[in-house]
Amino acid sequence: MYDEHAAEAKEGCRTVVLSDSPTELAPKHVPVADEEELAALLLAKSPLALQEMVPLIEDVDYPFFERVLQANPKAYDICQVVGLLYTYSIYISVLIIILFCGMHLDAGGRDLDNEFFLQLATPGVWVNSTHMEVLMEYIERRYGLGVHLERGMFVAPWFTAHMQGKGRSFKAARRKTGVAGDAKITNYLTRPSQRWGMEVDRLYTPMIWGGTHWVGLCISLSDWAIYVFDPNPLGKTMEQVEELLEPVSTMLPYVAKKVCPAAAVGERAQVPFRVERVTGLYVNRRSGDCGPVAVKFLEMHATGDRKPTMAGLTDDLVDIFRKHYAMDIYRGVVVPLYLR
Repeated sequence: MYDEHAAEAKEGCRTVVLSDSPTELAPKHVPVADEEELAALLLAKSPLALQEMVPLIEDVDYPFFERVLQANPKAYDICQVVGLLYTYSIYISVLIIILFCGMHLDAGGRDLDNEFFLQLATPGVWVNSTHMEVLMEYIERRYGLGVHLERGMFVAPWFTAHMQGKGRSFKAARRKTGVAGDAKITNYLTRPSQRWGMEVDRLYTPMIWGGTHWVGLCISLSDWAIYVFDPNPLGKTMEQVEELLEPVSTMLPYVAKKVCPAAAVGERAQVPFRVERVTGLYVNRRSGDCGPVAVKFLEMHATGDRKPTMAGLTDDLVDIFRKHYAMDIYRGVVVPLYLR
């Protein structure tokens, strides 16, 4: 089965039903002693150094971290107060939710309950687009400056999803540049000091195939190529990979023509980007880990692929770095709430 956990994860998604009936507000969450102890433990930890990007041993405090979160997996659940959205304006409702429910809202306004972190940490459990957004933001905070100095940039999964969504309209359009290089993509790739074709050459971003399988992409302007880092290449032939990448590989030339200096594009303006699957990588045969592994591939490639290298990853190392991801992100998102 090709990432069969994805289907199970989707079945577990919650459905919000709006109602005009009075909704009982959940009491504001007050950290218990274990949560305060966990926060103190995490704050005392030093961030992993670059050479420790792939930790070789599990954090000794992970069992305690897991136990604390499992005690209240739905902490700060936004669904407890969605009935307010019917009675009040959206702005007042969001304010009430934040004040009374104390959700784990990250910088992007996402509701990250304890279950979110447990899913991220658990080997073989498929992760969704929110997990991937948070992971990409995390590696950008950790390594983005160094990667940028080498003319690379980490990009959230919306980038490829946006192109996938425009595939049909792009094919049908007579003026393809307007479809491919719309305002969202153009504005993103022309931000000061982050301009594609000037300060930035390589874009590192995840992509989802068929709604179930995550891969990593390195889009190189200078090579006019898309390098695919697939955690399980056994699931697709190269022909299938090229077909899945077609919306991206065919739109990128038009985007490049619109936002990049002419010298960076040359005479390739309408030539699709070459698609190349990177070989010799660790293979996640057990499935379910494709998201975190794809992010780790991007993280490692962008920073020089230090030991144990992408080829040297193992199932055991995947188990360990998934747990480290969860603990590090929890430390950055949730612990500051306890300090307020």
